[in-house]
Amino acid sequence: MQNTNPGEPSKDMGTYAIYALLVASYFTACLLRSSSSVVLPRLAESVGMASGAIGFISSMYFYGYTFAQPHSGTLCDRKGPLLSCALGMLLLAVGVFIFANSTTTSALAFGRFLTGLGAGPTFCGVLVYQARAFNPAQYPLLTGMTVSLGHLGGVFAISPMGAALAQWGHWGTHIGIAIAATCMGGFFLAVRRRDPISSAPPPKKTGGLRAIIDGFKMIRRSKKLSQLTALWGVVMVLQLTLIGLWGVSWLTDGGTLSESQARFCMSAGGVGVLIGAFSSGLKGGTWTETPSVMRRFGLLLCAVLLAFILATPSFGMSVMLPLSIAFGVLVGSLNVLSNATLHRIVDSSLIGTAMGTINTVLFFAVLVAQWLSGLMLEFVLDRFSQKGDGFAYSAVFLTILLLSLVAVAYFCRIKDYDREQALE
Repeated sequence: MQNTNPGEPSKDMGTYAIYALLVASYFTACLLRSSSSVVLPRLAESVGMASGAIGFISSMYFYGYTFAQPHSGTLCDRKGPLLSCALGMLLLAVGVFIFANSTTTSALAFGRFLTGLGAGPTFCGVLVYQARAFNPAQYPLLTGMTVSLGHLGGVFAISPMGAALAQWGHWGTHIGIAIAATCMGGFFLAVRRRDPISSAPPPKKTGGLRAIIDGFKMIRRSKKLSQLTALWGVVMVLQLTLIGLWGVSWLTDGGTLSESQARFCMSAGGVGVLIGAFSSGLKGGTWTETPSVMRRFGLLLCAVLLAFILATPSFGMSVMLPLSIAFGVLVGSLNVLSNATLHRIVDSSLIGTAMGTINTVLFFAVLVAQWLSGLMLEFVLDRFSQKGDGFAYSAVFLTILLLSLVAVAYFCRIKDYDREQALE
């Protein structure tokens, strides 16, 4: 049924179906983004890859994703979210197909790069669509739901992905994902001209290069925006290096858990991300009135990571499981609160420019962290192997913890969210 309330976008069941499939495309992107911790160590054993190669291959997803970010918002504004997500899903399918049929480091890395490039428009696409299709007052809640449902892919990337690999193998699992992505891309192409939200004229046309330059100038000139970006960056680095890459290996090689227990812990961390994201979506309006809640959550995240580092060598599921869940809840909360804070301190006309630029910074930080963490693991294992694998992982995450404390301290200098002249 059409929505006839004045001032609200018209909606019917087709709009909700399209929104659900756009969220499904973001789910697929998160699934492939976080599957490295299960897929690559298993693949490394069969083809003989070092830790540095695993980190490099995993990071190639983020090279592609990061490269796509500055252009995704412009493509969504000019051509609509359905076309941008359709092209993204089709390119993602090609990348997954190459990854499924490769055994060399270079070919696997190229497949991951194309996968990340195709995944790039998914998050921006669903945010643009929900902003155009639904009441603006629903945006914080919808963002919490989008992040929660999308990051469910991170949960499926661990235990369910491991079960799929055991049942259907590396090739069969990834070919199935490629087929699903192709079907979604084809659907978006088929319905985009008939969808009233996507066929509406864009609010404005902006040059991609100009928007990128303006975005980086905005971050450089605004202390609040740079402080938010620093905190948001370490949150993403922690999520995608612990839950998304090294968590399972750390808990098995450097801890007391079996592989199935370690996967369950990281899956529980992914569930925590969903809980935190949805809770913050409900409370985002009040929790971002002042910086105090994000300060506390940032300090708590550092405390939980320190507890994780200290507990891993000696404790079992009774301790590691609640720590994993707490870590995920704090990460999910800070992700959504960072989005809500950005909307609070940046004028609505600049949100797209700011979001595209910040995403570029965030995922550049992630790909560098994944690559350097792999090199650091390899370096420590080669020179201090007598101290065991747990020492190498602890060294990596103690380094990340120190960087996180610096970022949280930098964010704590924000006194209020009053808009600066640079953000007008």
